[in-house]
Amino acid sequence: MFQEIHDSLLVAYSVDSEHQALMFSLLPHHGCAREPFALVFTGVAAHSFPEPLLPAILLDIQAVPAADLLREHWPLLERGSRSNGWPGPWAGSLLEAVSFAAAQELRGFEVSSSYGLNGWLLAKDVRMAPAP
Repeated sequence: MFQEIHDSLLVAYSVDSEHQALMFSLLPHHGCAREPFALVFTGVAAHSFPEPLLPAILLDIQAVPAADLLREHWPLLERGSRSNGWPGPWAGSLLEAVSFAAAQELRGFEVSSSYGLNGWLLAKDVRMAPAP
């Protein structure tokens, strides 16, 4: 998605639930980035990064259809919904979740790394930004 991501060092991520945003703070490492930068995901409805290890060396972020991501990770979402309400009331069933994602114009984003952090997000958009 962004050439600068490949082999960049993810040193932090933060979640702002009030503004439905998630930000990755990245440093150049062995990749294409020339200076520190951030990736800002907006309209975030859910994210999952099991077993995070920071710093991480990012490999790529791929956009995927939200419905495909929901189907693939439905067992996790269903368990979360039953145990503590995660990711929200819109995930009562797979059909409700897919309908919600379509109505909100959500996209799936799969995060892969060569070391440290893999996972996914459901969000409206992602953009590069200067480092905070």
